[in-house]
Amino acid sequence: MNSPSRFSFKNWLQKPAGVVAGCYLALLSLMALFSPWLGNDGSPNANRQCLPCRLAAPGQEIQFAVLLRNSPNQGNVFIGYPDPGPSIPFHEKTELRGGTLFRFNGYSGPSSQWVAADEQYQVLSRRFVLGADPLGRDLWSRLLMGGRISLGIGWLSVMVALIIGIALGALAGFIGGKIDAVLSFIINLTWSVPTLLLVMTLTIALGKGWLPTFLAVGLSTWVEIARVTRAEIMGLKKRDFALAGTVLGLPAWRLIWHHILPGIRGPLLVVAAANFAGAVLIESGLSFLGLGVQPPAPTWGNMMESHRHFLISGHLHLILVPGLAILSVVLAFIVLGDSLKNLRRL
Repeated sequence: MNSPSRFSFKNWLQKPAGVVAGCYLALLSLMALFSPWLGNDGSPNANRQCLPCRLAAPGQEIQFAVLLRNSPNQGNVFIGYPDPGPSIPFHEKTELRGGTLFRFNGYSGPSSQWVAADEQYQVLSRRFVLGADPLGRDLWSRLLMGGRISLGIGWLSVMVALIIGIALGALAGFIGGKIDAVLSFIINLTWSVPTLLLVMTLTIALGKGWLPTFLAVGLSTWVEIARVTRAEIMGLKKRDFALAGTVLGLPAWRLIWHHILPGIRGPLLVVAAANFAGAVLIESGLSFLGLGVQPPAPTWGNMMESHRHFLISGHLHLILVPGLAILSVVLAFIVLGDSLKNLRRL
């Protein structure tokens, strides 16, 4: 019994644009996964604030005098050193009273701090790769952490959509009859509701946060997968291999899982890629409107919302950086889906 021809990844490797897009998305996913170690801020949600460092320029390096004390929770702690005390950003150090006192002149403004010469401190430097936001938080670290949340919600929502869409689409397409009529009515009813409106309704009903957000996005994007699965299975179940499996008494679930679904893997990958791009856009839109993941947890959407006034008042990079991240991810998934769509089955 021969199953239908399967999707060929060998042919996909001959599509340079698709390969580049796939590698770029894989790299972004890995960077987001390891964001606490790749960024300059290892604090929860990359939320370590340094008000004197606010709106630091991209690439700017600032020196800190870290006081070594036995109270690690005082002030703005510089993580990574034993028993750290407050960290003092400064631009110059002045000796006073014959070297018995040091004065660290503040990095911004007239503020300064006096430190006794016998008090232990460590001078460290910290580079803000993409600059700092108005609260002095490292933009590079928050961008990575925001990608972790935005891409994570995209992956999880697509998995939810695939599970629901494949299950309902396979059931409707293979069994047919009244079950197909009922499921088709549900699919068409869900299809008729605007996606963003449905997501907003589910988010309001389920609450705010990353868990309700990915559930809402997943529960609203399964319809396309169900329609594609149903249409493909309705055609494949009449093929000789499916009829032979039915005559031999194979269980329906085994026939669908092992012999029919591998034959429609290509169309499902195309729809999943488009759904992922849509999920990233929907999550960003929800966060921008204040209905998604809430601060201080960073996402690309709420980073754009909190910096939107900089669009016309300088420091344009604060809104361009997360905006370009969203644009690049969506564009990469469109290119990836287009490369998958043009492939033929072997």
